[in-house]
Amino acid sequence: MRLKSPFYLLLIISFLTVLAYIPVLRGPFVFDDVNVIANDPALKTYPPSLQWWNPASRPLVGLTFSFNYLLGGLDPWGFHLTSIALHLGCGWLIAELARLILMKRASVGLDKKDSPSGTCRFGVKGCAVLLTAFWLLHPMSSSAVAYIVQRSEILAACAIVGFQIAIIRDAAASHRRWQLVAAAVFVAGMYSKVNTVSALPIALLLDRLVLSHSWQDVFRRRGLLYLVPVVIGTSAFAIMLPALRRGDAGVGFATEIPTIPIYLTTQSRVLWHYLSLCVWPSDLCIDYRWSPVASIGEAVPWIALTLGLLITGIWLYLRGMIIGWLVLSVFLLLSPTSTFIPVTDIALDHRMYLATAAVIASLMIIVQGVMSRLRWANDTWVVGFVAGSILIAMFVRTSIRANDWSNGFDLWRSTVLTVPHNPRALQNLTNAADQEGRRHELLAFLETLRVTLNAKGQAAPAVASRLAEEVMKSGQPVDVEPLLTEAIKGLSSTGPIDERQELAAAQVNLGLLRLQQGQLASAEKHFKLAIASNAKQAFAYAILGDLAYQRRDYEAAVKHFQQAVAINPDWDQAKRDLEKTQNALLSEKNNRDATQTTQ
Repeated sequence: MRLKSPFYLLLIISFLTVLAYIPVLRGPFVFDDVNVIANDPALKTYPPSLQWWNPASRPLVGLTFSFNYLLGGLDPWGFHLTSIALHLGCGWLIAELARLILMKRASVGLDKKDSPSGTCRFGVKGCAVLLTAFWLLHPMSSSAVAYIVQRSEILAACAIVGFQIAIIRDAAASHRRWQLVAAAVFVAGMYSKVNTVSALPIALLLDRLVLSHSWQDVFRRRGLLYLVPVVIGTSAFAIMLPALRRGDAGVGFATEIPTIPIYLTTQSRVLWHYLSLCVWPSDLCIDYRWSPVASIGEAVPWIALTLGLLITGIWLYLRGMIIGWLVLSVFLLLSPTSTFIPVTDIALDHRMYLATAAVIASLMIIVQGVMSRLRWANDTWVVGFVAGSILIAMFVRTSIRANDWSNGFDLWRSTVLTVPHNPRALQNLTNAADQEGRRHELLAFLETLRVTLNAKGQAAPAVASRLAEEVMKSGQPVDVEPLLTEAIKGLSSTGPIDERQELAAAQVNLGLLRLQQGQLASAEKHFKLAIASNAKQAFAYAILGDLAYQRRDYEAAVKHFQQAVAINPDWDQAKRDLEKTQNALLSEKNNRDATQTTQ
């Protein structure tokens, strides 16, 4: 290859991508990483015992995790390095897909439909490289790359892109080997993440737009190939259906998950949040805790915008424009998690991992069309300067975001800054501060955040609750009662589970404060309110048991201690207190029987 070949430009972009993600390599396991990887004994043997009969369990992803453990144990460094390498591989596949599509359309003169000036000013290969560069360095990709358990998203993206490549290759081949490759790639993707099923409609639309003259031509040439994803996708859904109904694995129709109409309506707003982040990725977040809309009427403007975008995509596609296929691809890629199957977490950045490439390509076509009408913008150096400036900005932003992922405290601090109303993020921030020895930083951060929010006129009950607990742990002579009162007043006992847990924590802390003040009746009241908010309050049950023991109500004390042990079977102190109380109850009964016998 010549030195000026786009191949070498891809190498440079790949090197810059690795450079941007270097801080991630020292990042710990976070969130679901702990349960899915660190605490899963099945992955610590090779070959691992995986559920290959159930694609929804993502056995291929588990196989890669097991391989990482085989090479480096539970050191997150190797897991992160593998995810970065897979991200680069997916970028190279996107470059190849873009090159094939542009070459195919240019060969039949269809590229003129996409832009008044035809293909990108850098040529077919240069345009493909530029698209890949924007995507590899885009901060929206960081969530899937840095969050180890979302390797499933990367592998599924590789499969979806690989499936499209195999379809285009098959159209130019005189044999059917590429159809076998396409089928194998699709199966591998389904064993990584069932969202790969969206590869089928995307490929059908691409086939009709670029490779075939009619739908009859599409099915005549590759009908049997497209039947494979239909069969596999239907089988996977049938296997998943019981779990969907139970709400297992965060999806389905459980009580914590919104109804289908409310979920779908909420996603119309989430979609535009995703699109805004593709253009201006300023507030990336690992845990939005996005609340569903209260009613469908609340989201009418967003529904109208979403339907307008969808109709526009269909119209552009029917006119034979590649941008129409790109717009429809965004909808199809998001459809498994943003339509009729409600998911516990309504908004997550990593869902836009591959869809971001379609958004970037659409923006490139639009910008190309606008710049073609500006005489001064037709110079290659102007286009190169603009593209280079955007890439530098992306590199800096991705590096900053990667640094957030380098440790748990910074990651959750950035999350809390984005969504300060998120009790789950505040709890994870507290856990990270404990693990990393940064409690003083946590206390200062919470104080500053609360003051900032109050200055803006925003209530911060979850922040107040966390701050009160940290002040009590630090032993500082600060009156925390106003903080706890603010938390209890602002948190709902009927809200999501994490909000109820935070309310219960605030009630427990206020109960402890009342104990210190000698107000036993008031303390007992708050402990009972904590249990009413969240029944899994082992500590509250234990304190109630201790209070009952002190007033010699041994029967009530035994019940409370039994509840505490049932919730936390590994709590030795609760077990000892239960045994002590049971002995006291038995002794009291023996004394009572002896007294009755004497009388």
